[in-house]
Amino acid sequence: LESANFQNIIPNKDVCVIISNPGGGIRNKFLNKLEKLKKYLSVDYAGRYKNNIGGAITHNYNSKEFLDFVSQYKFIISMENSREDTYITEKIIHGLLVKTVPVYWGSQNVEDYINKERFIDLKSDTDSDINKSLSMMLNLKKFPHNWLNMVNQPNIPNNKLTRTIDDILSDI
Repeated sequence: LESANFQNIIPNKDVCVIISNPGGGIRNKFLNKLEKLKKYLSVDYAGRYKNNIGGAITHNYNSKEFLDFVSQYKFIISMENSREDTYITEKIIHGLLVKTVPVYWGSQNVEDYINKERFIDLKSDTDSDINKSLSMMLNLKKFPHNWLNMVNQPNIPNNKLTRTIDDILSDI
C-alpha cells in the first residue's frame, strides 16, 4: 500500500462518489448532509446512483483509468455496504493508492490496518460524527498544506506492518 510518490499537487475537484447501490442508510445520511455544503464542496457522482457527470464510470476498479479518474479529487467517499470487524474492501484502498483522502465508514478495526492519520474515519451515523467528518473535509480544503500533509502520511500504521499472517488468518 505504500507509494514512493510524494504528493505535492492539490487536485482541482473536490469530492468523488462512485456508488451503484442506492441502499446504505448511513452513507445516504452522510451524502445528504454533504450535498448541503455544495457552496463549499462540489460533489461528483460517478456511479450509477445519482450520477451527475454524464454517465457512470465503467473502468475496472483495478485499472489505471479508474485510478486516474479518482486521483482528480481531493476526497473519495469510501463507505462499505455493512460494518463488520475485518470487512475492509477496495473502497478505502483506491484513495490511498492515488494520494487522495478517503472518507471511510465501515470496519471499526480499520485503524489496525490503515494509518488513522491517512483518512477521515466516520465513526458512527450520529449527527455529531457526520458533522465532525464534514468539518474535517472543509478544513482540509481550506488549508491545502494540511491536505498535503494527510495524503503524504504513510498508509500503514507506524509505517510498518506489525501484524503477522497468523494474526490476519485468525481475524478471518
